[in-house]
Amino acid sequence: MQPPPAPHPILALRTDGNPDSQCSGSATISSEADSAALSRCKTYTGDIAVATDAEYTMNIDGLEEITGTLSSRTAIGLASLGADSLKSVGSLELSELTILSSLNFPELTTAESLMLDSLPALSYLGFTRSLSAVDVLDIKNTFLSALDSVDAEGKVSNISIQYNHYMQDITLATRRIADTLLITANGDQLRVELADLESAGNITISDASEIHLPSLTSIGGSLSISSNSGRYSSYHSPEELDLSKLETVGGDIIFVDNPDLTSIDLSALKSVGGALVFNGTDGLNLFDFPSLETVGGILYLSGNFSEIHVPSIKSIQDLYIYSPKNFPSADTTDETAAWLNSDVVKGVKTVFGRFNNATEEADSNNSTTTSTATSSTASSLSVSVAAAATTANSESTAASASRTAAATTGAAGSGSTRVFVGMGAVIGALTCFMLAL
Repeated sequence: MQPPPAPHPILALRTDGNPDSQCSGSATISSEADSAALSRCKTYTGDIAVATDAEYTMNIDGLEEITGTLSSRTAIGLASLGADSLKSVGSLELSELTILSSLNFPELTTAESLMLDSLPALSYLGFTRSLSAVDVLDIKNTFLSALDSVDAEGKVSNISIQYNHYMQDITLATRRIADTLLITANGDQLRVELADLESAGNITISDASEIHLPSLTSIGGSLSISSNSGRYSSYHSPEELDLSKLETVGGDIIFVDNPDLTSIDLSALKSVGGALVFNGTDGLNLFDFPSLETVGGILYLSGNFSEIHVPSIKSIQDLYIYSPKNFPSADTTDETAAWLNSDVVKGVKTVFGRFNNATEEADSNNSTTTSTATSSTASSLSVSVAAAATTANSESTAASASRTAAATTGAAGSGSTRVFVGMGAVIGALTCFMLAL
């Protein structure tokens, strides 16, 4: 006598006649019959995975909430996925779905995390009501041109949007990012709009032609803005940046390779815990930091600028200035330049300007030892350090190299002349940067 057939794995979850009583566990669906069985639940407590052999269309209609994860990975035949009544899901994770071109979640507004990876055919997010409550947003390697139905309002933990080469617009209503905002390697005319963002743990934005952060007041970690405009002609860095409300940054501020930048407003900035670096921003002719009081690391300014205004400055650990053709301008007064000759800089001070090239290092008694570098040494040093800063890939790397340069001493020329930032520092800086690559 043949044993009775095994019950369907989904139907087996509901054996007491109550369609909601045992809608739980871990389920794998591969056909419309499987998804129809799940549709008898209003809430599913657990995880639902779409099988790798699922094909064409998969709809889970009727289901309103999934407490766990709804996922699909490497289902190369899946073209469409939807749930017409789903309002909330713990996590929506879709990856390596080569022909998936349609998502249909018209009622979905809440997800603890949305993770989309390697979806080369997906050009539109079908969140009709807009996904407003999400804690982790991770989108990479898609065909999306915009995040047109993701708002990510309020507070989120992490936002990572990378390698979406057709994406030209990122607009989010986020107010606070607890950990990291990472936007890099997307479309060549990308516009980033976070008009309501007030605070973040770390912010890294690369390859965006427009960046709007008008409400940003504090960053617990670091801020890095860079571009690939030097390597790819289609990429452009922002022309202007409004950071007029930014007051404190706990880590570093790094601006590297932003040749199109001609205006930046950091008028409220009071303190930087780490380094403050501008390199490859030759369009800026003025650095104006009217409220800046302290820089815990190096203040590194390299470009074609002619003026530096820091009327409130009290303490800078190390200083590097490189603008041999323009700084200081004829309009620079003794008053505006007084900070350069004071004890504001606690460590190494290096200035390559129009009239003299000098390096100073304060000793333990806050007195200062000064030396004038020879023209050959100055040229070699400035080119090497500028090249090193340009290759920086992270804020911490730049800060580490800066501190290495600050701490290194060496001899230059003959006699008793001392140059405190010499080739030893350059080698140290380059070594740190190469190790970070």
